[in-house]
Amino acid sequence: MNSYDVIIVGAGLAGLRAAQVLQRPGLHVGLLDAAAQVGGRVATDVVDGFVIDRGFQIINTAYPELRAAVDLATLSLAPFERGVVLRHHGADHVVRDPRQDPRSIATTLRAFPGNAQDLLRAGRLITRVSRPSVTHLETAPDVSTIDALRELGFTSRVIEELWRPFLSGVLLRDDLATSWRFTSLALRSFVRGTLGVPAQGVRALPQLMASSLANVDIHLSTRVRSVSAHAVRSDDASFSAKVVIVATEAAAARGLIPGISAPEENGVTTSWFATPSLNGTPILRLDLDGRRTTNMVDMSAASPAYAPPGSSLIAASYNGARRVEDEHRVAEDVARLYGLATADVQLIVRNEIPHALPDLRPPLSLRRDLSIDGVLVAGDWTETPSIQGALVSGRRAARRALSLVGES
Repeated sequence: MNSYDVIIVGAGLAGLRAAQVLQRPGLHVGLLDAAAQVGGRVATDVVDGFVIDRGFQIINTAYPELRAAVDLATLSLAPFERGVVLRHHGADHVVRDPRQDPRSIATTLRAFPGNAQDLLRAGRLITRVSRPSVTHLETAPDVSTIDALRELGFTSRVIEELWRPFLSGVLLRDDLATSWRFTSLALRSFVRGTLGVPAQGVRALPQLMASSLANVDIHLSTRVRSVSAHAVRSDDASFSAKVVIVATEAAAARGLIPGISAPEENGVTTSWFATPSLNGTPILRLDLDGRRTTNMVDMSAASPAYAPPGSSLIAASYNGARRVEDEHRVAEDVARLYGLATADVQLIVRNEIPHALPDLRPPLSLRRDLSIDGVLVAGDWTETPSIQGALVSGRRAARRALSLVGES
């Protein structure tokens, strides 16, 4: 039997962060994962020269725990523009953050779908969520996102033509039933940070974290079947430990810890299309005319390495799952939004991710209990559904583990 001071089940971002905090002289730490690579949902494949992330994923420089975990400069992030392009009634309406480009104020005012009061309300909301402290966001009474937008006074038009199409892609719920407390924190990160992707795909983040683990035994391709407070059993081996941390997605945690109170998860499907070179702009596009997708973006406009020379790579995402035969309609939507012939839009691969994002309903508790039947838990579902939430949860679980083994 393999013996450790601490065993971490799950080598996603939460597990990797826990391992970072735990590695110290004299402490024997094991990290187990069923996959053949670290990263969990944060993964990338290369298909026919195209860099394909497992779903549309972005890295936000505003996350403080991310800056603690890695040197962001090493990731060489390729940024997206702050703003969205709304396709409505056959025309593009560009709404940009005027703080990034003051010259865009006039076009943004013309493109904004609401009235002047809606614009003022949006400005006040952005000011509120961008305050240095988050206490007011974490302690205010929590309601659903759609109810909060209505209570803030936004008109139905701006909700249906801006907030719902944008936020449904963030929350992976078309009805915006997600906690407003979480949505406010997500908006805060968008306002305060830069969104981007590493040049060679999002897998660069977990790979960079794993490369810092000099004193941790990493066991990949190791499927865990059961856990207890002091033992882990895989298909091929048994492990003992003073402390066990389960740092998996919520669905996997429910399978390992009976009776665990973990939220259900929302799914997303991302279809990746090759097109002729577009020489476009890395900005999110929302299709209010077709409404088959939640968003689409030219990944290669941000990082040319995402597509081979002479081609562009479009990621088109939609909530849940669709029939495979709908793929042709999505290709038609991509062609329409990017001014192409449908024949020029070729499907590369389709990613169905059923457990993409924990479904957090109000009232949201931002600090779940770390210990269940003596097993410590981590994962973005225990904090907030984000890279920040995953990393914070890993750090918190690791610090609890250190106290239990007498190393705090």
